[in-house]
Amino acid sequence: MKTPLKENISFISGGVLKNLIPSDGTVDSFLLYGGNIEFALANSGRHVRAHTNNYLVHEFWDCVLTDSVAVAVWTQSLASLLDDDPVFSTEKMFCILQESWHGYPNPYTRAGLFFLLNRHSDSGRVSSGKMVPEGFNSFSTLQLRRFNVKNLNLVLDKHSKFFDGIGDISETDLLLFPVGKFSYNLFEEGKSKGIEETTVDHKNLFNKLKNQDHRWVVLYKKHPAVFEMYKEFNVRMVDQYGRLTDKEAKCEELVIANF
Repeated sequence: MKTPLKENISFISGGVLKNLIPSDGTVDSFLLYGGNIEFALANSGRHVRAHTNNYLVHEFWDCVLTDSVAVAVWTQSLASLLDDDPVFSTEKMFCILQESWHGYPNPYTRAGLFFLLNRHSDSGRVSSGKMVPEGFNSFSTLQLRRFNVKNLNLVLDKHSKFFDGIGDISETDLLLFPVGKFSYNLFEEGKSKGIEETTVDHKNLFNKLKNQDHRWVVLYKKHPAVFEMYKEFNVRMVDQYGRLTDKEAKCEELVIANF
């Protein structure tokens, strides 16, 4: 089953990834947000432990997996906050909610706002992005109501750096890092980030992985720096249709493994 969220990054390497993991294997995946790659693996029979060190992301998915109908009901009720108003424009109220949604005391209120803001955001983020009216509709709410996934456990890592959660894992068939876009991490301190976002220090992640004993896979969108950084490892190129390719010009995504 696909994620009900609008994803900020859409991965296309699911088929290639499944060929690297035993059909009943255990995967510890980090950087949970939209969840499409994790849910696809779980629904294919793999046992997925989906890690995040962000409490609000963990809380949203915990609410959805516990009672998706309740989250949908809350979302539908909260959607009226974005109705036309003579005082606040819809766009102004959207910005206000982006800044304040995490301060509501009820976890299901926060989960409902998480979903509502995500679906309306052009970036697929909750605390950032411009409002797009067509993002939230009855079909997206129906997806949320019906959402169900097997073979998946949520893990909230109590570490300030997400990759430090690796140290808590004793046995697994694979460590998975669906990173997405590469960045040189320049001027990170001056960048505005939403409270639900996790910063990836790409060099530190590489340094953490290069001497790691567990089998691991990192998913990146194509970038020359990624080819160079991981040149000593097995880099598989994937085209726009999710198929392996040996032509860099057709490459859209990279599946990098230490095996």
